[in-house]
Order: sequence, then structure tokens, then C-alpha cells
Amino acid sequence: MPASSAITGSRYTVSAVLIPSMARLREEDGLRAIPVNETLRQLISGCCSAGGQPLDTHGFTRLAEWLETCDRYLVDMNNIEVAAAALNKRCSTAQPQKSGSL
Repeated sequence: MPASSAITGSRYTVSAVLIPSMARLREEDGLRAIPVNETLRQLISGCCSAGGQPLDTHGFTRLAEWLETCDRYLVDMNNIEVAAAALNKRCSTAQPQKSGSL
């Protein structure tokens, strides 16, 4: 469950968290599966609670636990069409990736 859903009361199914990469990726399909800790490094500077304050320890833990439940990818913005096609295929046919704990 996303950290914000407790506030809004809404629930959404999220298949993947996508992190844009301006650097060209070596993967031919333009996608690189990444672990939770790398996803957090990419996201943490922009993470705020509903009140606009930085995440507290509990909020950070909830975010990390939620990230464990979905796929996480770097997306090559230089190869976006290929990456979008690959992502569509992965999200429609695959089970979420397992990457271990933080």
C-alpha cells in the first residue's frame, strides 16, 4: 500500500516504480531492474509526507516495505520507445521481482 493511501483512503495497484535515467543503459530493452536500496537512493530527495515535511523514520520504513512489493526499474530515456514496449510486456506477463531486503 503506498504511503499516501492511508491519508487519501484510495487504493491503487502499482505494477512498477520507474526511475528515469538520462545515462544510456547497457540493457538492450532500455530497462534495468534495481533493488530497493537503489530505488530509495533515487527517490529519497523528493519524498515528503502529505504536509510537505521530509519523511520520518516510520514513513521511510513504510516506503521501503511498499517498494518490496513492486518491480523497480531504471528506464533509459534515450531509448524510451523500446523501454516502454519491454515494460508493457514485463508488467503484463511477469510476477513482481524479488530483490531481498534493505
